[in-house]
Amino acid sequence: MLSSIFCGLKTHTQLVFYEFIIYNKFMFRLAAAFLFSIQSQVVPPIEPKVPEISDYSAVRSGVPVSGRIIISDGKSAEGIIYFPSASLNLYVIKDGINYKSRVEISNLSSMEIIRWKKSADKNGFIFYPAEYNIIISNKSFTVLHTIKELWKLTLINETGTAVFFSYFYDYLEKGVWKNSGHKEADYPERHPHKKTVKKIILF
Repeated sequence: MLSSIFCGLKTHTQLVFYEFIIYNKFMFRLAAAFLFSIQSQVVPPIEPKVPEISDYSAVRSGVPVSGRIIISDGKSAEGIIYFPSASLNLYVIKDGINYKSRVEISNLSSMEIIRWKKSADKNGFIFYPAEYNIIISNKSFTVLHTIKELWKLTLINETGTAVFFSYFYDYLEKGVWKNSGHKEADYPERHPHKKTVKKIILF
């Protein structure tokens, strides 16, 4: 009787022991698989690519037109100006009447920015062109919206390559505008940063 009970306990103990070993092996394999999964998902950081200064393919893309760019401080540069497209979709005003017009760059004589409009930015304000005076076939028109195609222009001449912007940044510091030192709230709208594009003349 005791012998059978002892054998039964021994068998039960062996089963528990085997189950314990099997369970530990399962947990070990599960942990190993989990660690492998984590390691397989870790991707080493990729070093950022450095732009090639000698690559002018992007700079020279667009429609080339001979012209002059005049910035706010009166300085200017002549050369080949690259426009993003051969035409501009504009809403022009002539004699108080609004017209939607598709204007070919080749028909433009000049574009002068008259006024900028501020837009809130996390570090201050961005001032985008908001009013232009443009000359098309010797006729003057007013444009009262920004022209995104003219926000950034590239000019190339014998000296090299220059990039011009028709928008600028400014912010208030102790109640005055940082670029100019003036207090008037609307001062930057007609007095942009000195390096901002003021006028474009096409030849």
